[in-house]
Amino acid sequence: NVKEEKPKYGVKFIKTDENGISLEGAEFKVYEKVGNQEKPVLKDGKFYIVKSGKDGRFAITDLDKGSYVLWETEAPEGYIKSNKKFPFEITEDSYDKGTFQIKNEKEEPKPPVKNDDVNNKPPIKRRKDMPKT
Repeated sequence: NVKEEKPKYGVKFIKTDENGISLEGAEFKVYEKVGNQEKPVLKDGKFYIVKSGKDGRFAITDLDKGSYVLWETEAPEGYIKSNKKFPFEITEDSYDKGTFQIKNEKEEPKPPVKNDDVNNKPPIKRRKDMPKT
């Protein structure tokens, strides 16, 4: 008796900024939707983590058909990590159907802090039970 192996499927993604420019270095953890819960997908006993390449592209492969979710765990340098989940379906032809786009927003530059500016410091609060000097 030869045990027939179930075929595995996948899906493709591209990570971009809001202008459609490809972003390298975004990291995602893959979860499977089971009922109303999300369970981490394990590969070789470890969390299934994918990372966008130089062209912003990455693929999730070797999964059974079903509903899945991506959570961003690390944003590309200079970008804000998304707190949204990215649901997707794995079907027989999901890998060949096209590529999902996931966008990141740029971090706002922080205003420079002047060390010599006394007005930049918060006011000193005195405790009410302390005697005034």
